[in-house]
Amino acid sequence: MRKWHFVKLFYLLIFFSCSSPPPARYVIGVDPTWFPLEAPGKESAILGFSYELLQDVAASGKLKLETVQKNWDNILLGLQNRECDAVLSSLSPHSFYEQQYTFSSPYILTGPVLVMARPMGLLHQDSLAGKEIAVPADLSYAALLEGYAKVIVRSYDMVAQVLQDVASGKVDGALIPVLIAEGYCLDLYKDKLFIVTPPLNQEGLRLVTLKGHADVLRTAFDEELKTMHKKGAYDALLRKWSLLSLSLF
Repeated sequence: MRKWHFVKLFYLLIFFSCSSPPPARYVIGVDPTWFPLEAPGKESAILGFSYELLQDVAASGKLKLETVQKNWDNILLGLQNRECDAVLSSLSPHSFYEQQYTFSSPYILTGPVLVMARPMGLLHQDSLAGKEIAVPADLSYAALLEGYAKVIVRSYDMVAQVLQDVASGKVDGALIPVLIAEGYCLDLYKDKLFIVTPPLNQEGLRLVTLKGHADVLRTAFDEELKTMHKKGAYDALLRKWSLLSLSLF
């Protein structure tokens, strides 16, 4: 009898030592409107892209990820109250935010692109010399043109008006947030206006966690992004969800 109990205990120990631990579980908050990001007509595509990316992250990191929808005005509060372990957000990693939060690499870039009336090759320092480039009056995009010699900077208040001015030749180009630019260049101004640069800064959507919390999730997220870029799977996913301009560069 003692021998039987010993054998039973032996096999139980083998079973539990060989069994895999359950996957770590994380809850991720998502605001499907993406406020304050302006993404006219692209909200559902960004949501689909984000969910599919999270599926890939879960599989690669052997994690269990659950998403919960949050309103734009309480999504960060939900993170602070530990109602979720992370959120997908357009919050930028400025120094005063980095004291409280940790940010992944951007998984969708949303910053400004240069729109012109004709396609251009690779822009060099003198490519825009003497050209008038319009920038939003309420944003600091003008600093992005400092690397180009002798650019004439103009300000604008309305996207629709400045794109009409670019199309008519009143100005040579304009800096427009990429998701807005894509909507115009692939629709109303198809074959008339062209996005000629990738996004010129690191504004974008990121996975955001509380500092010191859910580091395993954030690391898995960044590693999967690198892998997808390397394999070409990232661009394929952009094309699948019709985020076309972001896959051109």
